[in-house]
Amino acid sequence: MAESKKQPAKRPDGGVCIHRSVGLPKSRVFYGKTKAEAERKYQDAVLAYKLECMDPKEKRYTFRAVSVAYEEYIRGPEKPVRRGTVNAYKKHFAPARAYFGDTVMNDIDAQAVGGYLAHLKMEGKSKHSIKNAKSVLSCIFTYWCANFHGTGNPVLLAKLPAGLKDGRRVEPTEEQRDLINAHPEGCGFWAWLFEYTGLRMGEANGLQWKDVDLDAGKITPVQAMPWDHNQPYRELLKTEKAYRSIPVLTPLRPMLEAGKAAHQPEDYVLSGASKPLTQCQYSHQWMLYCRELGLCESYTRTTKMPAYQNRPERIVERVVYKPLVTAHQFRHLFATNLFYAGVPDMVAQQLLGHSDIMTTRRIYQHLREKENARYTAQLDAYVSKNL
Repeated sequence: MAESKKQPAKRPDGGVCIHRSVGLPKSRVFYGKTKAEAERKYQDAVLAYKLECMDPKEKRYTFRAVSVAYEEYIRGPEKPVRRGTVNAYKKHFAPARAYFGDTVMNDIDAQAVGGYLAHLKMEGKSKHSIKNAKSVLSCIFTYWCANFHGTGNPVLLAKLPAGLKDGRRVEPTEEQRDLINAHPEGCGFWAWLFEYTGLRMGEANGLQWKDVDLDAGKITPVQAMPWDHNQPYRELLKTEKAYRSIPVLTPLRPMLEAGKAAHQPEDYVLSGASKPLTQCQYSHQWMLYCRELGLCESYTRTTKMPAYQNRPERIVERVVYKPLVTAHQFRHLFATNLFYAGVPDMVAQQLLGHSDIMTTRRIYQHLREKENARYTAQLDAYVSKNL
């Protein structure tokens, strides 16, 4: 009979203790409120012992060692960081390690961080991508200070390179909006939902009909269903401010009434079924809808198929359709409608679910700049006509 795996010992206070010796000079006991916490303390002790065995110069913590430890920490069983955030962070670890390598953490100052950010600019990275890379660096140094006796975070003193262009989230054009609004059937409902609620993609995918209260005239998102490797997974909403009630606006009400009457309370609003959409389902269904309206561009993709059994190697060509607009872009129209309706920025922040008022104010400022440019053009046309 196979020997069952030994369970961690329970302490009288409800905590857990584990005995470990692999990678350590002698057996030690590690305590924690959970097994995951005790295991993390064991892994930290193994890393610390490895560093103790090195000579004085190597003993100091290198960027590679700390960044690997931080990545393992955020991917660990304790899940200290949201899964979506981990997915956004993971692409920045390899470039940072390639740049800093085995440089000792104490030797990386604000100037070195600035050099890395300038290097990313030279590679053509966007401002958004460089800001995310800077955030990941800051997290690594914060983790170093908190867990490995680090002395400071130079990222806080580093500035982004000058001349980076702000990436603007593109709204649907007036022609695209009119065409899709004229065809609310099928996936056109998705665009209407985003335009008149301002829901994020994950919030909309996790919205169920029981969250739509037509009597109270409110939509209350309580969960998100973002994607990871195509599959949806349940997650808390992005911020505390995201837990909000969104009013049911008059243009959207008839569609919500028809949808709620035709579905069970547990059904998901976007999928119309008991399961949320996968990423492929969302993309494919929206592409088919846009192709019918002439809102797709196409190109030919050539793929080399390897030989398999009796089938020789061959070249396969197929036409790929790419929508010119996404349903989620209609979320940006919700913020635009709030601005032109004269809704104060504090109220707009609540309805959009922004954690920081500055995010809302940046959107409002961008819209004001567009208005100023329009009136400036009117002024120029007027004075030119009266010369």
